[in-house]
Amino acid sequence: MTIEELNNLPLNMRSREMLIILGQKPDPTILYCIQLAIWGLEKLNLEIEEGIKEFIMAMPSWRPSRLMNFFMLPLEDEKRYVLWEDFTSPEELALAIINYMEDKIAFHFPFCFSVE
Repeated sequence: MTIEELNNLPLNMRSREMLIILGQKPDPTILYCIQLAIWGLEKLNLEIEEGIKEFIMAMPSWRPSRLMNFFMLPLEDEKRYVLWEDFTSPEELALAIINYMEDKIAFHFPFCFSVE
């Protein structure tokens, strides 16, 4: 799939709506959900592992196939399904996307967390 095709998926269309609400200009060359997640990282003052933040911030440079593979990776708990349309504000959706990505990263790439 191309970035354009991926951006037509429900999560990305919902993220696009939220970016517009925020006054942001959605960039069709980057997944809208990633753009909203990056906005959240920059604006919501979240406490998040630096490795996770770097991982998410690097995602705009990924090839579409790599992005698709990441989002298709199963979560540890397969029964956990997210209803993206339930989130009504940009802040809520951004946080949900970040948490979703963090869960996937923690499960599949645990080296991204710092050892304390």
